[in-house]
Order: sequence, then structure tokens, then C-alpha cells
Amino acid sequence: MKKYRHSVLALLVIAAVAVPAGAVSWTIQDGNNIAIIDDSSMAGNYSWTVNGNELYPGTTDLPGQWFWYRTTGMTQEKSVDTLPLTLSVASDTDGDGFNDTLVLTYTQAGAFEVFLKFSIVGSNVGAFTGDISEQIRITNLSTTDSLDFHLFEYVDFDLGGFLGDRITISGTPNPNEANQADLMGSLVVTETVIGGNVNRSEAELFNTTLNKLTDGNIDDLAYLAPALPPVNVGDATWAMQWDRVIAVGGDFSFSKDKRVELIPEPLTMLAVFGGVAAVGGYIRKRRTA
Repeated sequence: MKKYRHSVLALLVIAAVAVPAGAVSWTIQDGNNIAIIDDSSMAGNYSWTVNGNELYPGTTDLPGQWFWYRTTGMTQEKSVDTLPLTLSVASDTDGDGFNDTLVLTYTQAGAFEVFLKFSIVGSNVGAFTGDISEQIRITNLSTTDSLDFHLFEYVDFDLGGFLGDRITISGTPNPNEANQADLMGSLVVTETVIGGNVNRSEAELFNTTLNKLTDGNIDDLAYLAPALPPVNVGDATWAMQWDRVIAVGGDFSFSKDKRVELIPEPLTMLAVFGGVAAVGGYIRKRRTA
């Protein structure tokens, strides 16, 4: 059963409901995985906990994972939440009593629509695996002009606390996979892009990429495919960029899948959990956007 933002709307028997914009942090969860997504700020998906351990910055001051865009005539990138939010629907698809899927639609009337769908799959208490899949669709709403659209994804996991992480972006000829692991290689996050060739990417120390996206200037990510950014080690983030010209009435769509897993070793298990749960907060406290 779908749950809409305002409870009064839940009384209406309507297949799709346009919901007024407003600041809402949505929680989707399954098993021991919980994600929180702010639909009205660049914090975006700012929290993802697995078995009680925070993987993202975990604060609305900084994005964990979110999207920026740029179109013809713009003088800077903007986060998608600056667009009017025209639909927001959370739903419980597996009947366990918790919303596990969130759909957000942002619309620039007469120009374009950005559709985002997040789905989370968790594991049993005590296990350390999880998965968030995303479906993205950009639709050209114009009846006369093609749409020159640039989409950016920014990601900031904190897996290894103050020790930092190792980030590798791979894929030939398209950099369609990002891998981030703590320096012991025990806690690993992998994102795979499906069906949407990545045009640019980068992996940089915090907050180089975030500054690019928020500095008020037009910026592109550093590495044009098939070139790949070098492996980065430390308090690092990564990003991907899609550049498309979308025909009148057409759309561009693709999906992504993020998976986190713990690769346990007898001598490192305690250190891994310590890095995530105990010292992970240190790096978040010292950061400023």
C-alpha cells in the first residue's frame, strides 16, 4: 500500500498523486538497512545505516549521495531539489510494514522532468550487507526544442573514519563502476551504472568536487571517458557526469545499484566495526561544506 506525504491524501483512491513541495526527510528501510533522503536540500540521501553503522556523513549539512544538473542558459550547476517537487511517494513493496521505496519527481514546467526512484534491500540483524538501487529518468517536456542536459551524481561515503578510504572508478570505454573500500579492504561499497554511459568522472579529496558543484560557475568533472581518474586514497569523494541531448518529447533513463558488504577477517573484524561506528564520526565533525 502506498503512503503519501499528507495522511489526508491516503484516503483518496488515486493511482498517482501530485504532492505539494515542502521540506521532508523520507525514511526507507528493509531489514537492518535504513536510508534517509531529504527531498528539499542538497543533503539528498544523507544517511544510510547498515546494522546500526552510518556509511554517509549522516548530517543534513552534507550530502551523502545526490544529484545536480545543468541545462542550456544556466550559469552554474544546481542540485535537483532546487526544482519544483511535483510528486513524492513512499511505498512498502514487500509488506513488512516499512516503506522500502521512494519516488521523487522534480519538474520544470514546459521544459523537463527529473524522475528518481530509490529502493532499499537489507539483511538480517547482525549481518552487514545492503543494497540501494536507483532509477533515473530525464524527460524533455518541450514540444519544440531538444534538451541539452547535464546530470551529475555526487557520492561521499565515510567507511574508514579518519584513516580515509580507497576509491577506484573503472570501466572501458565507459567508467560505469565505482568501488570504495576502507584501507583494510574489509568494508566495501560498489556502485554499478546500468544502461547509461558515463561521460565524465572524478575521485577527489573532500571537498574538491562539492565545491565545483556549488561554486556558482559552470564546471565539468575532470576526466572525460574513456580516461579514468587515478585511484584516490584519503578523505575522498567521487562523482559521475552524464551529458545528453534529448529529442523533443524524448527521455534519457538508466539505473544504478549500490551494494555494501563486509568482508570479515578474524583479525580485522573488530577494527572495521570500530572504524565505522567509533571514529567515523570524527571525520564528519571536522568537515565543513
